[in-house]
Amino acid sequence: MKNRSLILTLFLTLVIGCSRSPKEFAWSDYKGTYVGNNSAVGAILNELPAHEYLEDFSLKTDQPPYEMTIRYKNFQQTKAEIGKEEARMVSAKTALKGNAILLFALIENVDCIHFNLQNQEETSFNREELTEEFGDLESIVQDESSMQQLFKAIE
Repeated sequence: MKNRSLILTLFLTLVIGCSRSPKEFAWSDYKGTYVGNNSAVGAILNELPAHEYLEDFSLKTDQPPYEMTIRYKNFQQTKAEIGKEEARMVSAKTALKGNAILLFALIENVDCIHFNLQNQEETSFNREELTEEFGDLESIVQDESSMQQLFKAIE
């Protein structure tokens, strides 16, 4: 009797545990992330346009200015798909600038972001310059339509 109860409990635990769907990514869950939170930064990078070209990233968190270096395989264009809007192709330049803006909007203490594409020179963005150009960056991640408009405005 004890064995049957134990087996039934284990079976139900396995079925219930496996039937849960993985939590869907939500941009709002990552708003207010700090540059030192390696796993959150990685999760964000894996959702941004050009994530399929991502090689690795490093974080400089020992003292300000706090920086990120993101390395991608070389690419000319990538799919920009934010939310439920139909994906569209954007240039590497547009993708990197849009990604920088989204990273600044989500990661509150990052000051500078460097992008390295294989065999090309580094492209860097800092928070001040992009805030001057686009205004309040945090408002961009308020909803999906704001983020979709971002990539249209950059091109």
